[in-house]
Amino acid sequence: MSSKNKVSKQDIDSIVESLMEKQKSYFEPRLAQIHQVEMENVQKLSAIHAELASLTASISTVKSDVDKLKCKVENNCCAIDGHDQAFGELELKMADMEDRSRRCNIRVIGLKERLEGSNAIQYLTHSLPKWFPALADVPVEVMSAHRIYSDAKRGDNRTLIFNVLRYTTRQAILRAAKKDPLSVDGRKVRFSPDYSNFTVKRRQAFHQAMDAARNKCLDFFLLYPATLKIKEGAQYRSFTSPKEAEDYVNSAASNHAATPASPRQHVA
Repeated sequence: MSSKNKVSKQDIDSIVESLMEKQKSYFEPRLAQIHQVEMENVQKLSAIHAELASLTASISTVKSDVDKLKCKVENNCCAIDGHDQAFGELELKMADMEDRSRRCNIRVIGLKERLEGSNAIQYLTHSLPKWFPALADVPVEVMSAHRIYSDAKRGDNRTLIFNVLRYTTRQAILRAAKKDPLSVDGRKVRFSPDYSNFTVKRRQAFHQAMDAARNKCLDFFLLYPATLKIKEGAQYRSFTSPKEAEDYVNSAASNHAATPASPRQHVA
């Protein structure tokens, strides 16, 4: 080998060193950028982790608040149910008290307007024994009497309400009116107990069941305050729910062999 082509070890080291410097100058900035991106990602991940931790704590707080709210709602529902029950019992007691205050009252339905004149008490005192001979020996002591003004808008004859001194007198009049249907001046006149609006609505709720029972010739009784008794064989079934009574009547067989009485004979 010639001396020109001969490469010394020193030349090789110089070349290698030059290449290493170039490689270093090439890779070092890029590695620095990668390291910087890595540090930024670490910071971002740390921020995300902190935010997730904060959200987790917030969710835990919200969950705790929701559990507390759910507990409060359940307690309120229980309280409302208790209040509804108490209100229902109070409503029943108030209706019973009102009914008791009216226990000596009688409603006269269908009596021609102004037929009683200016003195309804005197008119009823003289007319009741004439209408119902069974009352001849009963002291009919009418304490007060008036028309219901709330009926005036309907255009019909307003209901007349009168009060007697004794409950036994009231019962005697109602029994006589059921036994002997009355007509005055060609008009049918009905006598009925005077109940509170609450009791009246409860009793009216049984009308469909009673109509269905009447159509099937089933014997029934509507008792105070609102209990419908329907004859089943030799027994009577009692219903306090109009829906249950109606369902029973609709499923019951007709009793065409029986002779249905008038509705008034079945209402107490």
